[in-house]
Amino acid sequence: MPYTMNISGTDFPIKSVKVFKSKAEVVRTFKLELKSDQNKVEILNLPSDVVRDSVRVSGLANARLYDVVCTIKTPRDAEDTILESIRLLQVKKVELEGQKNVRQAEADLLASWAKGVTAEHVEYSGMPGFLRNFVSQGKDNLEAVSNITEEIIAIDRQIQCLKDEKELRKGSTNAKVVVVIGTQGEQSVSFDLAYAVTNASWSPTYELHASMEGGQPTTLHYRAQVTQSTGEDWVDAPLTLSVIETGGISHKIPTLLPLKIRPAFKHGGGNLFSAPPISHAAAFTMAQPNAPKATLFGQMSNAFGHGPTPASVAPQAPGSGLFSSAPQAHQGANAFGGRGNVEAGSRSEAELEEYVDIDPSGDDIPSEPSKPTTVASESPLSISFAIEGQTTIPTDGLNHQVPIAILPVGVEFSHIAVPRLRPAVYIQCRVTNTCEYRWLAGNVSVILEGNHVSSVYIKGVSVGKSFDCTLGVDSAMKVSYEKKSAVSKTEERSFAEQTSTATYTSKVTISNNHKYDVPRLLVRECLPLSSPDQQVKVVLKSPAQLADAKDKEEVKVRDGLKVMWSPVVDGKGGEKDGMFEWRSSVKAGGDIILDAKWEVRTPNGKWVEYFDPQGAQ
Repeated sequence: MPYTMNISGTDFPIKSVKVFKSKAEVVRTFKLELKSDQNKVEILNLPSDVVRDSVRVSGLANARLYDVVCTIKTPRDAEDTILESIRLLQVKKVELEGQKNVRQAEADLLASWAKGVTAEHVEYSGMPGFLRNFVSQGKDNLEAVSNITEEIIAIDRQIQCLKDEKELRKGSTNAKVVVVIGTQGEQSVSFDLAYAVTNASWSPTYELHASMEGGQPTTLHYRAQVTQSTGEDWVDAPLTLSVIETGGISHKIPTLLPLKIRPAFKHGGGNLFSAPPISHAAAFTMAQPNAPKATLFGQMSNAFGHGPTPASVAPQAPGSGLFSSAPQAHQGANAFGGRGNVEAGSRSEAELEEYVDIDPSGDDIPSEPSKPTTVASESPLSISFAIEGQTTIPTDGLNHQVPIAILPVGVEFSHIAVPRLRPAVYIQCRVTNTCEYRWLAGNVSVILEGNHVSSVYIKGVSVGKSFDCTLGVDSAMKVSYEKKSAVSKTEERSFAEQTSTATYTSKVTISNNHKYDVPRLLVRECLPLSSPDQQVKVVLKSPAQLADAKDKEEVKVRDGLKVMWSPVVDGKGGEKDGMFEWRSSVKAGGDIILDAKWEVRTPNGKWVEYFDPQGAQ
């Protein structure tokens, strides 16, 4: 029979903890005195969230490992150590309360007997001795009651602490690992026990410390929020954080299949190579807006998938969509003839995936490959952070902040105003990642001049990329905005349409009350849009240089002042939306005036409502 010993895993130090996105790996070091031959070591009080297949033993040196078995008790069979401790304390409290009651009864009995003492019981000469004995006995009794009361209070406090601990403590330790080790003779053996546990995770968080004063560095404090409810506290543990996903997914490299070329599959009357000729209408009809588009080889499928039907899309004549109606869905023609509606199930899904249609005429083959529509994002699997020093993370399910690094960053401050909506100047900070690794997605708390001013969530910033955050309103920058309009009409004539021209002007004045220059000021403005039929036309008069400017082109208005159409973001903005912005700088104590002028020309008598939805805010 092997020698058996029971030990608690929590009594042995943690060698390392590596936290992943959804679990952690814990390594504990054990040093034991083992007997000769086989030793059965039962390691108790391990986390119930242990992943059984992850348990392993290493570092045995000359000893031999025979077996490793991990078992987890069900909650019904497991013994709650905290509840058991509370029960034992309550039993002790009941015992002390009984002793206190006995002492109080003793004091009452002594006082009652003393009241009945007369000269018949005690002679006058013996009275001093009687009183000394009575006082001494009473004093001992009071001291005993006081001591018992203190013990009861201490037990109550311990019970309350255990209840609080149970309320805060998350998880349980009902797992047991049995390790069978063989040795030659009695010897001291050290080994490492590694195991993975769930209910542990971490997420990045940041603090951006910035200052508007010159010479003050801007730094990004990179931190991690670590949480765990595994049932065991990580006390004074070397901590490593990793972004590797270990969710148990079985990764498999996809296998390429051969692509086979065949003529485009035809439907309807005729066979594969005989079909009615292409009609003029079919060749110049506009494709359905929601119809699948033809791909590189003329079939509505590509190397990465397939559409619902194989089809070739006929070329569209320029401008034909304005005057011709859309054809019925899934109709068209190619060099081999026409096709009718596709019948469901006419070809198996496997065939559609295996074949790529080629039109021998070459009309459906583009002159150069189209760009991919799917872009692979960066996967930072190799990033890990070793936390300096030792860290303690209790099993309470709460977020505990752990510092990772303080990073110097590239920063650019801008002052941005939208005076049409609000007479205020906002401070915006653009932060550039100048580090050697990618910043992960997380919340950024912005600290300006030692005060928390805003928070922003970043989706992840690659090396050399940047993110923007608004720091708030600059109270030392003053803004005024004036709008004026005047309407004039042409003279009424017999054979000419009378027109009305509304002239609008806007004047923006921004004052810099700082003691330092503002080097980068952006003021955003917009123009009304002409009607699609051009009956209502908008003509920009000032700044005149903007009318001929292209997107992303800055044009000079005067020294120190430029204007450009605003950058297009997600398809919004720019000249097509009438959005433009002034770009300038403002000296300390100085101001800048920005004038804009445009005309709105309309047919006379035609009612036009100039509605500014944002201006009504």
